[in-house]
Amino acid sequence: MKLVWFNFLLTAAFVCGEMCKPGEVNYGSSCYELLPGKMDWDESLKKCSIKGGGLVIPDTLEENTFVWKTFRDKADTYILIGCKYQDGNWVQLGKGDRNCTYYYWDTNEPNFLDTEHCSHMRETYEGTWNNL
Repeated sequence: MKLVWFNFLLTAAFVCGEMCKPGEVNYGSSCYELLPGKMDWDESLKKCSIKGGGLVIPDTLEENTFVWKTFRDKADTYILIGCKYQDGNWVQLGKGDRNCTYYYWDTNEPNFLDTEHCSHMRETYEGTWNNL
């Protein structure tokens, strides 16, 4: 089971062998929840790691759509994605640092890879991804 925490500017996910707790939203075998406060990408990953997880990493268009439709109105600015650009690859930090296998980039994204290494969903992108 993947337990997913959100904080917009943050989205985080972690694996948990429990059923969803009050306040969490279930999707498939995963639980999703908003974390309070605004954080940047690295701080968000750290807070989620403390809870035993990492930033949310949609594995399918269906999961991406669920996350976007469920949390877009609660998002302060955008929903962070757990794929980070390093050493020429988008890597799933918090999932054993494996290469990301699913992407939902907006047109002309990702760009500015020399300075923009994090990924997120933003309202103006309707759930598609941008790098920041």
